[in-house]
Amino acid sequence: MKKIVQDTLDRIYRKFDHEFYLQRSCQPLTLPGSVNEFVKGSNISVVEFYKSKTCWPSKKWDFHVSKVDRGEFKSEFKTVLLVSKLAPLIHLQHEFRVKNQAEDQIHPLYGFFEQPFTQTQFRLDELMSGTYSALGYTRLSYAEMNEVVCDLAFPEGVTIYGPQVTVQYALFNDFLGLAGD
Repeated sequence: MKKIVQDTLDRIYRKFDHEFYLQRSCQPLTLPGSVNEFVKGSNISVVEFYKSKTCWPSKKWDFHVSKVDRGEFKSEFKTVLLVSKLAPLIHLQHEFRVKNQAEDQIHPLYGFFEQPFTQTQFRLDELMSGTYSALGYTRLSYAEMNEVVCDLAFPEGVTIYGPQVTVQYALFNDFLGLAGD
């Protein structure tokens, strides 16, 4: 586990610094100007999550990068950015969705990966990685986001997120239930 992750977990969940947790969760957070400029220049639409919450431990943006429509073949590509307010941490995930042409289809074909699927996702990834790195942020991999925090447990009866608390849930969601509106 990265030191910044361990230090933040210790401060919030072992030393019970709830004032720090709330103070950080209530800070406004916006996309860097360079990312906004790239998005506008690349015709990417952006969906911002948690806008209605005055306090939340992270921000999430979906970048709808491109669509392909070639007759029967239809696909969409998006990039997801998660930024923690509790520690200088980000996670980038690239996704695709393809129209399922199977006669007995149930869902579209869908996948995600840390590596980009398109050139535009690649340029967006490089820009965001470089920009956030210059701002002192550390990028967490999928594995690091899903690492289990061994001495934390969900309240009795909470099973929607799975049986174990992960780094993603502890540092990107309101695990303590203090920041929700």
